[in-house]
Amino acid sequence: MRCRPAKVLFVAALLLGSALLAVPQARAFDDLISPRSRQGYYISAGPTFGMSLVRSEGRNTGPWPGPGMQFRVGETLAPWVALGVGFASGWGFQDNYRITSGSVSLEATFTPLPSFFAVVGAGAGWLDVTRRQSGMDEIIGRFSASYSLAVGWDIFFKARRPKAYQSGGVSLAPMLGTQLSPSNAATSSYLFWVGMNVTWWSGYARNRLDLPPEVAF
Repeated sequence: MRCRPAKVLFVAALLLGSALLAVPQARAFDDLISPRSRQGYYISAGPTFGMSLVRSEGRNTGPWPGPGMQFRVGETLAPWVALGVGFASGWGFQDNYRITSGSVSLEATFTPLPSFFAVVGAGAGWLDVTRRQSGMDEIIGRFSASYSLAVGWDIFFKARRPKAYQSGGVSLAPMLGTQLSPSNAATSSYLFWVGMNVTWWSGYARNRLDLPPEVAF
């Protein structure tokens, strides 16, 4: 079953365009920025646990429970928008079935509230189902577009300086998400998962931040 690159590129372009439109007009380099926890580059990774389900020709196969992991990297474009790339993989086991899945996505992260965030992604995904029958392995593979949505809550660790003056930091983020991979009009795979990520934000240098003199120097 084939992935449709045109559709994936179209959705990815929409994500990129919406993220860029959300960025205010660029400031001059000498303009100072108020410090925030989510600033600069970010790296995020953590374990997940999910349930996979495949629907083909009106029939459901699964669900398959199992562990997984995810890795995300990117940069903030505005106080409440970040753009990056996400990688995810998962495994599922039940009876004589074993499933392996994964995805690579372009992601836009929106933070409408101080700690709450939502991640929307589009990219390519794969699904490998191995069925053990009569002492032999029957392998079924799927490669398709992948669309994802996740929400989470950042819990930042205590900073070395007062929070009002802190740029960047490290957070623990419980997350809840879903992923859809439509191979064609008759077949789709679904993944529902929960996870816990550790995220590091680089922050900005002090000469870019609006800080009082006793903190800036």
